[in-house]
Amino acid sequence: MTGQYGYIPLDTLFQLIDGYCKNYRLLVCVIQNALKEKEEHVEQLLVERDLERADFARMAARVDEVNFASYIIRKENIQLQWPTCYVAFLQL
Repeated sequence: MTGQYGYIPLDTLFQLIDGYCKNYRLLVCVIQNALKEKEEHVEQLLVERDLERADFARMAARVDEVNFASYIIRKENIQLQWPTCYVAFLQL
């Protein structure tokens, strides 16, 4: 591989550099593609997180509605079962 005086001939050197550049460009392309895939995955996870937050907010609102309805029903049940004087006492 070395020339007559221990030097690498220029054409061999250029071939090595060209091969290195091709491998470097290939490596850069592979890394860029991997990064793009990771970014797309992160975007997908962010969308899923937003959907889950919206679902949770809807469920929390529904729980509040059900709790309020339950309170109204219990209050009406108490008013129907207890004599009027006790209901008046509880409203004080």
